[in-house]
Amino acid sequence: MKTVQIIARDNGWGLSRDLSLLAAALQECGHGVSITALRRGKLRKWLRPFGVRLAHWARHSIGRSEHFDFNLMVERIRPEYFAEADRNLLLPNPEWFADEDRPWLSRLDGVLAKTRHAERIFRELGCTVHWVGFRSEDRLDRAVPRETRFFHLAGRSENKGTQSLLVLWRRHP
Repeated sequence: MKTVQIIARDNGWGLSRDLSLLAAALQECGHGVSITALRRGKLRKWLRPFGVRLAHWARHSIGRSEHFDFNLMVERIRPEYFAEADRNLLLPNPEWFADEDRPWLSRLDGVLAKTRHAERIFRELGCTVHWVGFRSEDRLDRAVPRETRFFHLAGRSENKGTQSLLVLWRRHP
């Protein structure tokens, strides 16, 4: 059995849902899963690398070092967790990939791409990429009549092109 630490920001929305879906899928495949759900905040962001290293050192010094076969970092690269696993993988959302993460790409063992678009982007950045796709749970409710309509949900993301989409819909109702 492989052990996997899933590392992602717990934003209460899409990323939190991704954490649950990934954990369930990996457990269903027989892997041991640990979720590291990161909270938001400037002080937390600044102190996290030091806290992670201190906790890792403390566990190791008392012989309770928790070590994983894989770290699976969702959306962002978290270099402070590299030492906690034999291999480090990234499952990115390309629209959220930050320039400050680029120097860490060479330290990854691979990128798992949800889309063919992400696969191309990260291959062009020199990464070893594996297309895995991504599905959410089926939310079909047969009691709701199907209509030929469009639905766009930006959530809290400003990167989903909502304004451009609204302009386009106004031009082509």
